[in-house]
Amino acid sequence: MKWRVGAHGGAGEALWRTSGNLAAWSKSLKLYPSVINEMVRTSKTKKKTGAINKYSWGEKYQCIKMLKQNDVWWHFEFGELLSTIGCCSKEDLKKMLQWKWSRGKYRPGRTRFEDHNHNEDVKETTRQTLKILSPLDDNEGDELKPDEINAIVTEAIQCAQSMPQVGPATATAILAAYVPKFCPMYADESMESVGMYREPYTCARYCEYASLLRQKAKELGGEWDANMVADALFAASKADQLGILEGEGGGGGEGGGGGGGGSESVRTKEEFDDVERPKKRSKKK
Repeated sequence: MKWRVGAHGGAGEALWRTSGNLAAWSKSLKLYPSVINEMVRTSKTKKKTGAINKYSWGEKYQCIKMLKQNDVWWHFEFGELLSTIGCCSKEDLKKMLQWKWSRGKYRPGRTRFEDHNHNEDVKETTRQTLKILSPLDDNEGDELKPDEINAIVTEAIQCAQSMPQVGPATATAILAAYVPKFCPMYADESMESVGMYREPYTCARYCEYASLLRQKAKELGGEWDANMVADALFAASKADQLGILEGEGGGGGEGGGGGGGGSESVRTKEEFDDVERPKKRSKKK
């Protein structure tokens, strides 16, 4: 097995092992926007020549080009859209796929998604998916037992999977935007940081991973949720891979405080938009 660089055995795993070191987790989370910027800046994907067609939106170059914009949209607008409207359109899912395919491993599935999904079907399926998740979208979710949460999450993923080109990992991009407290994004880097190999992509393995991240969020306290934990692990792993990690061990030592960190974990849209380019680490001679 070939693990993702920076995750298992790297800064991602090191961060996971810092337990309740709030300073290290907050530092990694704040690094996330810089990581996204660096991923775009260092991409070597070239634009393909040829006429623009209905599948161009899903080309690798176009996905990378839109990564920063789509990342801000996914974190600050997509979840709000789902909560307000109660579903999403085919165009919304195309934007979500652009984000997922550029933030993680690129998947050449644009043709199948475009040709086999109709807007009204997407709206109805996402409406049903969110309806299944409704017990988690209020304070009652905190009273549910882990098995009950996993049952709801599994049913919602299976519902979303009825759309062509939407697998378990892609489905969680809908769930994580809507109920980030309970559902982290199913990302290779964050999953491997907790010691779970990324494949196979199944509901059962996702539920195990999500449970671990929900527990970590409780340990950290304050405004932390499961998807913020996932983003912090992703940032540590990718920063290590890109060579822009400040210090070692995921941005913090073994000291530091425990939970209760409120303002340290709050993120703003402006923080994502206004990011300085990180400096690469100097190589040891």
